[in-house]
Amino acid sequence: FMGWGILLFVFGLGFLLLQHYQTTTLRIHRVSLELEKNKSELYNLQKENLISQLEALKNQLDPHFLFNNFSTLTSIIEENQETAVNFVEELSNVYRYVLQTRVHDLIPLGEELDFIYSYKFLMSKRFGSNLKLSIHVPETFHSGSIVPFSLQLLIENAIKHNIISRKKPLNIEVKIENNEVLVRNNVQKKRVAVKSTGVGLANIQKRYSLVSDKQIRIIASDAEFRVYIPLLTDRGHI
Repeated sequence: FMGWGILLFVFGLGFLLLQHYQTTTLRIHRVSLELEKNKSELYNLQKENLISQLEALKNQLDPHFLFNNFSTLTSIIEENQETAVNFVEELSNVYRYVLQTRVHDLIPLGEELDFIYSYKFLMSKRFGSNLKLSIHVPETFHSGSIVPFSLQLLIENAIKHNIISRKKPLNIEVKIENNEVLVRNNVQKKRVAVKSTGVGLANIQKRYSLVSDKQIRIIASDAEFRVYIPLLTDRGHI
């Protein structure tokens, strides 16, 4: 009797252990599937969130970019109508670029530079020879990609925060240095601090963090302000 009892106990225990194993294995499988599902949903939510952030950041640029040019156009119309017509044409080129780049996270450097040349024309009518903007970027680098408006925002940032006059001209240079796009300017800060809109450097930094693991570098001194923009090798999207 004891022998049969032990044998039945062993078989019963084995059956219970087998059931427990099967139940645990099934539960682990269900949990794994749930985790994968949640992981996929979380990824999609994160992706959608990043895309929405990027679009929101892009939308901030339009008023920030165009606002000052309208007051400049008003003064030019009063002085010279032919120049005003040219100004409107360049402004149209600039605005066309704004509309076209809405759907892009990255843009070829060459296209951004074409945009900067039109922007340079607008600024030359606004500041004359008091603003000196030089661009030295070999064509071999034009196929690299950068975040749209990054160069323009840096140039506008320099214009906004520094004195621009005949005695104190502002010198801005755009060039390639160590496979990065360097935008630098001499520092001559305005006596009265200019209220920031918060869509300059912070905007560029945020947008680069959304599309790449590379970040911009800022080197500031009392004499010079430098910003290095990563030049990306592809045009991948989020």
